[in-house]
Amino acid sequence: MQFQRRFKAAIQQGDVTCSFRKWRRPQVKIGGQYNIHGYGAIEVTDVRTVRAGRASLADIKRSGFGTRAELLRYLKANTDDTLFLIELRYLGPTPVKQPPKTVLSREALTAMQSQLATMDAESKRGPWAIATIKLIGRHPGRRAPELATKLSWETQPFKANVRKLKALGLTESLETGYRLSTRGRQVLDSL
Repeated sequence: MQFQRRFKAAIQQGDVTCSFRKWRRPQVKIGGQYNIHGYGAIEVTDVRTVRAGRASLADIKRSGFGTRAELLRYLKANTDDTLFLIELRYLGPTPVKQPPKTVLSREALTAMQSQLATMDAESKRGPWAIATIKLIGRHPGRRAPELATKLSWETQPFKANVRKLKALGLTESLETGYRLSTRGRQVLDSL
């Protein structure tokens, strides 16, 4: 999960124990463990929906905001919007183990290329995997909305696709944006 720096320290100190997100569908799962770049990791303990206008002031404060208006401005939401309330627990300064960053063998590289081609072929919205790797390779550290626009995708589906590449060990999340991992760079060089 991505957080602004001001929330990261508060999560680490135990002052922020939940987060609101304006998503179409959940992007995290209960029991999932997620790195907070430079601050360790969290575990998601619950995910539920709440109408923005009915979110409790206690939950709003636990998420790091002083008022409902401040939260709504931050999320670019209105009181009728449905939000996801994510309960979280700080796990400590040690990051969650990520996929290996080692280079791929010739056979593994061929298998990865085949897997990416299959992901592209099976996509209902058209090819995206190889195009996304190339785009992140050309623009490391770029914000997701900027990258999504370049591929004519909406931001949230684009981020979901990048997470699929991250699960394969091909991308890494930065404070802002993404970059290719060692494996991702190797795949890009082979395309």
